[in-house]
Amino acid sequence: MSDSRDSDSGIYTTQYSLGQVFAVISTSERTTAKTVEASLGCTRRTALDKLHRLEEIGVMTSDEIGSTFDWDVSPELSEPELPCDDETISRILSDIAFRFTEDLVGQSGLTRDIPTVEKWLSDRGVPDEADTHRFALRLALYRRFLRAALYTLHSTTDADLVELDLDNDWNATFDNAYEVTGDEGLQPLPIDHLSSHLSEEMDSVLLALRTPLNSAENPASVLANSYENIVSQEARREMGQFATPTSVARCMASWANSDPRSKILDPGIGAGQLTAQVLAAKRSAGVDSPLRQIVGVDTDPIAISMASISLKLLDGNESPQLRCQGFIQYSPLTYENESYERERFDGVIANPPYSRHQSIENRTKCDINEIVSRETGYDLSGTTPLYGYFLAHAGEFVTSGGKLAFLIPSRILDAKFGTPLKKYLLNEFGIDGIIQLEEETDVFPEIRAKPCIFFLTQGEPSRDKHTRFVRVSQWPDVVDAHDFLSTDSLSKYSEVEFATEFAQELLSPSERWSQYFSETEVESHPELVEFGSIATINRGIATGKNDFFCLSKETLEEYPIPKEYRKRIIRSPKQISGFAVTDEDWYQWRKDEEDVWLLYCRTASGDSISREEIESEVVLKYLRKGEKEGVTDGYLCSKRSPWFKVECQEPAQILGRYMNRDGFRFFRNDGKFRTLNNIHQVSLKFDCDQSHVNGLLAYLNSTFVEKELSKHSDNYYGLEKLEIGQLESVPVIDPRELSDGQLSKLDDQFRELCKNDEESRERLLQEIESTINEIRGTSAVSRDTQQ
Repeated sequence: MSDSRDSDSGIYTTQYSLGQVFAVISTSERTTAKTVEASLGCTRRTALDKLHRLEEIGVMTSDEIGSTFDWDVSPELSEPELPCDDETISRILSDIAFRFTEDLVGQSGLTRDIPTVEKWLSDRGVPDEADTHRFALRLALYRRFLRAALYTLHSTTDADLVELDLDNDWNATFDNAYEVTGDEGLQPLPIDHLSSHLSEEMDSVLLALRTPLNSAENPASVLANSYENIVSQEARREMGQFATPTSVARCMASWANSDPRSKILDPGIGAGQLTAQVLAAKRSAGVDSPLRQIVGVDTDPIAISMASISLKLLDGNESPQLRCQGFIQYSPLTYENESYERERFDGVIANPPYSRHQSIENRTKCDINEIVSRETGYDLSGTTPLYGYFLAHAGEFVTSGGKLAFLIPSRILDAKFGTPLKKYLLNEFGIDGIIQLEEETDVFPEIRAKPCIFFLTQGEPSRDKHTRFVRVSQWPDVVDAHDFLSTDSLSKYSEVEFATEFAQELLSPSERWSQYFSETEVESHPELVEFGSIATINRGIATGKNDFFCLSKETLEEYPIPKEYRKRIIRSPKQISGFAVTDEDWYQWRKDEEDVWLLYCRTASGDSISREEIESEVVLKYLRKGEKEGVTDGYLCSKRSPWFKVECQEPAQILGRYMNRDGFRFFRNDGKFRTLNNIHQVSLKFDCDQSHVNGLLAYLNSTFVEKELSKHSDNYYGLEKLEIGQLESVPVIDPRELSDGQLSKLDDQFRELCKNDEESRERLLQEIESTINEIRGTSAVSRDTQQ
């Protein structure tokens, strides 16, 4: 059946799914296929198929009464007739959470301790658009199931714990088990009372769901995927939570757990996908009491519950060593026997939170920076994301020769905050390899970011240490990281697009390491020059308050500001549809009531003018309006004298996007417009005619330049940003060095591109691409051809 989407949360649910059928059973006194058919609107055949499947996986029983069957929930833990795939189990869990939430909304007793619940949710990063009540209920229901499943695992080995049944006060029973076992996954939370109003029928469903979970092939993935369905992507992004696929986890575990006897730390354990693979490897190697050799940390108590279940299902004889706290506050130093001792691990495996530094409160960010900078001895940037601090902090726990496997965004390779981190890694570790995954990979389908995996060995690297750089288009079927980093990986795995290695001592912390994941085309094409050598590149005008300084036709009708006090502008690069920005475009924007002028209080020669020199009473009135509205309180305006004096800029010949999600593009500024600081302005440093400008623009919009720009730009979860310094260092052709025939051809092609519609653009861009390849002496070569 097709998928439908919850409009509030963005969660996908499947029509007539097993979870929906199961929910119908739980709310009906006597259930037959006809009951399901009437409730969901499905066919009788569909209802029977779903009911029989639910019976096979152990969550239902049936009684044959005459020619029909009565169906009921089976809350007892049992062995299923047939296994259920992990994805289906996850869907059932999340569907039940959504259905029960709707049944509970509006019940009395659910609104007590609302401030406490809201504070707890706020700390978790609930998105503004979320229905807080429903969001809390979904989490509470999932928590109730997790604690029931975890309690059951403990009760089978601990004689002090009674069997969980429908007559128990579950929350009191769980709280008591927390005191008895000390398992952090059972700790009480502010949202727990929200699920205490469940009917016995609903609790029966939760008990029944233990059976398919206990028989799951990969319980950690089941729980992680259920959690991702229940909790919106926005909320998980706020906490930086993205689950690790099993194939990636298995490869990372092979590195961190190179010696099966290693003591392993997982500093952001989540549902336990990474640690589960470490535990499985230890068990396969015959290690005694493997759970005692693993420590997991996570600030999210729900993650701790999931991880505890995942690990106990793999090794029920032991209790996981889990710490519910922030990892940065988890110190490697412990005070024992009247002295400090350093807790040491032989390996670290991590998919740390992807939270950006902007999402962390300033005070917390300063504290984290102080802690990690002090313990490492390196002055880390205040803009370091949380995953960067995790990487540096984790290094302080590892013994000499210990292994670290970290899955983090590849921004660390090029961003400014990465410079001190890379210096730390270069000096303190052997960087055995870095694997970069393209955005199109299915590793993290919900986030548009290039992840990379660092494989490190603790200890000062030898002079002959080499670092392996590997780029993959999709994750290959590889289990062992050592094999992945071998010299024959390019020929061995079709998914490996590029692989090379460099002496570690030659790597510089200040350079962009992304350049090592592809051939250095600039070095092999000496005809290219840095963009900054032939052009002056600036950002457009920063007004300090665009809504005030940018004027529309409607604004001028109320305040008819004279022409000498305004200039034509491009308000946003989104307005630009073609490759040349013309007067016709501007007239259409004006007709559409968009902002098309900039308040520009300067003389004809560009000199600033004071308030006293302004001769227009309308302008003065408009300035008084801005002062009344607090425009002068803004940072930029408060630093200017006079405050309304925006930067003096002349129109540039070429314009370029500053940020984008779908590729960089450069435009010809035919209308001689000024721009705001969301657009780059490019003015050539030499006397030129239109053919030089067109030839350069044709080149700037080629695939080759797009590739080079992606190396130089910063990536913020799919949004690429190109700073002036980065753009200045991009290799470009000098149009003056082209032959007359080459320049004429590019000139004609770009002119044609500017006047054609979107249907012809792809063909014309391909023609330009061919001309660029001819000029550079190359041709488009596929990967298969290269091999």
